Amino acid sequence: MTNWLEDLQNYLIAQGVGSADEIFRDLMPDDPTVCMSLHGDAGELPEQTLDGKWIMHPGLQVMVRDTDSDHARAWVERARQILVGINGLTIGAVKYLEVKALQEAMPLGTDEAGAFVLTQNFIVTLSFDSLSTLAKGTKLIWNGAEVAEVLNLGDLELDVAVKDTSWGQQKARTFKPGMLQFTELEVVGTLIKEGDSISFYQDATGRVIRSCELKLPAGFGLTFRFEAFVNHLNVSFATMLRFTALLKITGGVELAVQE
Repeated sequence: MTNWLEDLQNYLIAQGVGSADEIFRDLMPDDPTVCMSLHGDAGELPEQTLDGKWIMHPGLQVMVRDTDSDHARAWVERARQILVGINGLTIGAVKYLEVKALQEAMPLGTDEAGAFVLTQNFIVTLSFDSLSTLAKGTKLIWNGAEVAEVLNLGDLELDVAVKDTSWGQQKARTFKPGMLQFTELEVVGTLIKEGDSISFYQDATGRVIRSCELKLPAGFGLTFRFEAFVNHLNVSFATMLRFTALLKITGGVELAVQE
C-alpha cells in the first residue's frame, strides 16, 4: 500500500494547495520557512465489515508555518476545505471514505525564527479489501528483533467455536461462544541481512513458539502482537532473502498503539 500520508500529500499538491517543495510528511523541515507538513497517528481502532473489508480511522495533523499569520491561517483553511471534501476517493487499492476535522485550526505560537505555526487535527476514514493492502512499510518482529520487511500479508481470520447449550424442555436451541482459533496467517517478506533474521529460519525448523509483531507503517501507528510458530516456510533460492511463511497463531491477538 502507498502510505496514506503520501496519498494525501500528493492529493493536496494535485489540488493546488501547495507544491512538492512546500508540502511535506512526517516532519517539518527547518527550510523552507513557509511550509506545510502532514503527520499521522493511531487515531481510532480499525474495524472489519461483514463482507471482509477493513476500515481504518488514522489520525491526521496538518501543520503550517508562515511568516504571515493571516496567510498561515488561510493556508490551513484551504487544506481543510480540500480534505473534508473527500468523499469516496479511490487511490490505488484504498478508498478514502471521508476526512473529518476535529476542531478549528489552533495557533501554536512562533518558532525560534519568529514564524507563526498553526495546526489542525482530522480523522481519516479509509477502506480496503484485505490486510495485504497494508503490507508496504510493515515490519516483521520475531522474538523481539526486527527480522524482515513485509511485502504481502494474507487476511487475519478468526473462527469461534459454537457450543450448544440447549436442553430437552426448551422451545428453542441456545448457544454460547467457545474457544477462539485464528487461521494461518501468510506473510511474504524479505529478510534483513543484519541482526537476528537467521533466528527466524532456525525457529522455523525447530518448531519453536515465539512472540511475533506485525508493525504497520508509522502513519497507522498500530501493531498486531501474538505468539506463533512457523507452520510452513518457502524460501526462494533465486533471491535467497525472499520467503513465504505461514504463521500458526497460538492464543489471542493484541492490537496495540505504537509508542
